[in-house]
Amino acid sequence: MQTHANGDEDDPNNKQHTDSFHGIEIDVQDIEYLEDDLCNLRLRRLGELQQLIYILPMAKANLQAQDNDLFSLKEKVQEFLASQRQVILILGDSGAGKSTFNRHLEHQLWTDYKQGGPIPLYINLPTIDDPEHDLIEKQLQHHNFSNDQIQEMKQHRQFILICDGYDESQLKINIHTTNHLNQPGQWRSKIVISCRSQFLESDYRSQFQPQPIEEYVTRYVPLEPRPWVTEDYMRMLTTIPNLMDLVKIPFLLTLALEALPSIAEGKQDLSTVRVTRVQLYDTFVVHWLGVNKRRLQSNVLSQDDRRVLNQLLDAGFISMGTDYAMRLALAIFEKQNGNPVVQSMLEYFFSRVVYNPVRTDDDSTMETETRPSIAHGFDPSNPLFRRNLLTEPSIIQFLCDRVKLDSTFNQQLLTVVNLSKTDAAVTTTTAATNAMTILIKAGNNFNGADLRGVKIPGADLSGGQFDYAQFHGADLMGVNLSRSWLREADLSGAQMDGVQFGELPYLQFSKSVVACAYSPDGASAGDDHTVRLWDSYTEESLFVLVGHTSEVLIVKYSPSGEWLVSGGNDKTIRFWSPETGELGIVLESSLGEVWTLAFSTDGRWIASGHVVGGLQLWHAVSGEPGPVLHGHLKRVTGIVFSPDSRWIASSSYDSTVRLWDTSTGTHINKLSSHKTPVNDVAFSPNGHQIASGGKDSRVRLWDVDSILTSSVEQQVQISNVRKTVYSRDGQSILILCGDQSSHDETVQVQQWDSTTGAPVPLPIELSGEPPVVSVSYSLDDVPTAVVEQDETLRLWELQEGRRETILEGSREAKFVTMSPCCRWIVSIDRDNTVTLWDLDNTQQKHVLIEKGGVGGMNIIHLAFSATGHQLAVGTWGGTIWLFDAQSKGLKTSKSIHRGISAISFSPDGQQLAAGTAECSIYLWGLQSEERAIELRGHTERAIRIAYSPCGEWIASRSRDNTVRVWRRRRLPGDTETWSCVSTLHCYFDIVHDIAWSPTAPLEFVTACRDESVRVWRVSSDDEDVVVKLLWGTNLAVLHAEGLVLKGTTGLSPMQKELLVQRGAIDDSLTLEEDGRSDVEE
Repeated sequence: MQTHANGDEDDPNNKQHTDSFHGIEIDVQDIEYLEDDLCNLRLRRLGELQQLIYILPMAKANLQAQDNDLFSLKEKVQEFLASQRQVILILGDSGAGKSTFNRHLEHQLWTDYKQGGPIPLYINLPTIDDPEHDLIEKQLQHHNFSNDQIQEMKQHRQFILICDGYDESQLKINIHTTNHLNQPGQWRSKIVISCRSQFLESDYRSQFQPQPIEEYVTRYVPLEPRPWVTEDYMRMLTTIPNLMDLVKIPFLLTLALEALPSIAEGKQDLSTVRVTRVQLYDTFVVHWLGVNKRRLQSNVLSQDDRRVLNQLLDAGFISMGTDYAMRLALAIFEKQNGNPVVQSMLEYFFSRVVYNPVRTDDDSTMETETRPSIAHGFDPSNPLFRRNLLTEPSIIQFLCDRVKLDSTFNQQLLTVVNLSKTDAAVTTTTAATNAMTILIKAGNNFNGADLRGVKIPGADLSGGQFDYAQFHGADLMGVNLSRSWLREADLSGAQMDGVQFGELPYLQFSKSVVACAYSPDGASAGDDHTVRLWDSYTEESLFVLVGHTSEVLIVKYSPSGEWLVSGGNDKTIRFWSPETGELGIVLESSLGEVWTLAFSTDGRWIASGHVVGGLQLWHAVSGEPGPVLHGHLKRVTGIVFSPDSRWIASSSYDSTVRLWDTSTGTHINKLSSHKTPVNDVAFSPNGHQIASGGKDSRVRLWDVDSILTSSVEQQVQISNVRKTVYSRDGQSILILCGDQSSHDETVQVQQWDSTTGAPVPLPIELSGEPPVVSVSYSLDDVPTAVVEQDETLRLWELQEGRRETILEGSREAKFVTMSPCCRWIVSIDRDNTVTLWDLDNTQQKHVLIEKGGVGGMNIIHLAFSATGHQLAVGTWGGTIWLFDAQSKGLKTSKSIHRGISAISFSPDGQQLAAGTAECSIYLWGLQSEERAIELRGHTERAIRIAYSPCGEWIASRSRDNTVRVWRRRRLPGDTETWSCVSTLHCYFDIVHDIAWSPTAPLEFVTACRDESVRVWRVSSDDEDVVVKLLWGTNLAVLHAEGLVLKGTTGLSPMQKELLVQRGAIDDSLTLEEDGRSDVEE
């Protein structure tokens, strides 16, 4: 949570009342009569406020403070109460514990209350009619104080107001001002106000660190009989994937502790358990209602109350309680007339009004809720048909979680979308818009989907996948298509008025774009370690500023012109007076060389960009460090603040532009359309657009509103994907991502469902240490990793009871691979020694080539045949050695005098493919002396070649960032020819790996440095070949290759130009008519 206190201790208006709230002698009229009622209120509130366990929360001073600069919230509030300040604001997320803290504070103040002292008054703002006026009077009337008593307290007493739920009351005013607090003749009061941070347009997540979590669990366990001890709860919290991140919000921690025993019941492998927020709420509600049912059953009740209870028990106590909560949530939502429902439990129950998956009776059995006999299963009065849910992100998130858990709900939403094709009613289009948004945000892809004629105006489809989708005649007015995958989609005849793409057409230049804007600052930086100030009229040097110990890379003036700031390779930021040339403060950064600097337009902040990819915020006046912004993977090249200082845009050599929230340091979005390093970034003067220029000779223009309103999130947190492999049954895909040689990337091993792309948890997670150099599946489909530990290669099975195989005599390797038969492992050491291990006897290593062989060649590629009997070794000098794995003997060698960049065996082991530095791929028959077949098409060298299991297809990837699919044909006379039948241009970095599915006909997966994994399916008749995307991860970039726009309406000329640049086909706007001939690949 964050705190912010207001009030000036030197303000005479503050001193005219009192110096402190504590220890003041006050002459109160009729104090005995009033104190009796105050005593009764005190006793009543203390009884209502009992808390069995409570962990005091930690807080930050403000939104800009660093996460490690935490303090006790209680101590900070006590400090505030002893000061002259009048208002303190407590910010935090829904469920962060604001209301709980407020109740704890009230309990403490009533406990310490002394006659005549300040009166604590807790006020739930949403329950007060018009809290802008007479706030204290209304709350005291609620506590049954008379008008005379109220006037007496107004004249003679002081209050501590604890105002909870400022956001829930939808207030946009200063209640301290409108209630005239602390003005002459008015109420004297300090005021503690709590509010959700999002309500004030920030996105800060309060911290709830592991130590407080364990402390909470330790206190939680003894309160009543539990099925587990503290160690069991902590083991569950730390073992179930992502659960610790979920329970950093205290309310969700409470839910998790109640829910975990039933969630984990019967689960042998906790690493495969997936827990979502909605599951915690589901389980908690059943548990909570069950506890209250048993409490009521054991209580002494009147005859009438007992009769009502029996009726509830007969009807199903838990079901009736859930239904009541749902009706209450719906009534509150409708009473607010569509304004956000902000209390997390109300949001949850409202989401169950939209879709209530089950009813739970008293025996805790689960029954499917009876649905209306309508095709889609929803009642026409359902909020899905009556409300625009896009304004309710928390409710959308609950429904997204529900879709992932309940295939029935998923299917019903799809039915609603399809219903809109024939039903033009407003309620149906509203429901279809909501449904499509939920499905997209839940991760559903619509590759190849028939969406002809759907009516989904205003839907948020940002980040959606629509490869080969049919949108012919669809109503897409106002739809957000930012960063959507529209490859080969058909939008013919679609209505697209008001559609958002998040970008504008790029500007093409002949050379690399170094900067997006030029401002004559009148200062220069040089590699002579100095900064020079110049007179812009006379061009004379005014000052030579000496202080940097290395090259100066950037200089910037402050908005007021008071300071000149410089940064450079010496890792310092230096302030200079442009009037005198004197050196001011010097800031030292732990992030390395300073490559770029920017001042916020309000002059409060300096942002520095560094060689390792981090951004650092600094307080411009004090020089104190602020948040560090992590996200870029390479050098930061440009930083700019928006004109209102609210946002920061940054560019990097990692080919991305990123947008950040200045107040919180939160990462908003990553923009990935550049295919080369981005050199600079700039905001337009009105702040509505961002321009970025890169080495691809293009300036790209981004629409800020679309970026902010779209909710594209990285589906999985992975970096550079280096290797991918299918399981033997074809059901799973194992990937290795990250680079152990890079300090900016975390090495990870992950597993996914090959059909859906859904994560499949590994029993043992590997991330970071020890370094992982290769991954594969064993013969019985156990995920396996080769790791380096203690300078030795080790083979680990990633399952419970992990078996480890040590490769004796191994050293640090630059490449390791396992044979398909899982008997052999071969490595290339740093000194180009090739070593083979037989896994039947790993104590013996077999050196096949020592130190690169004769001439010390640079060995860079290894490949086993499908049976594992043959091993090919390729060198950059053009030599290929072929070994027999069983005998370890050299069978033959080939020399083509061209650098070998990739090698691969055909499935039958009779053909060897090799990629060369000259961009060609050569195919040799190992049993014939015929001339090799040459495949040409790549514009740079091929670095991975993979045969399909049938041997009739090859997929190759190249440093030209493309994947090509080749097909074999046999001509009369058994002559073999190969031709390229498809080229995939849709990658934004080098494709590292390709693997064909062993079971699904003609499906293959690609792994790319652009953080994406994609699964493709090849289909063909005798002539035509089509390669379609089945699913992909992290494809949040606008892609429109082959997009059909014939007859679309509502697109502006600029939007058409953008799509045509991305490869769209538009009969009404050809490239010739547009005066250009370049189409982005």
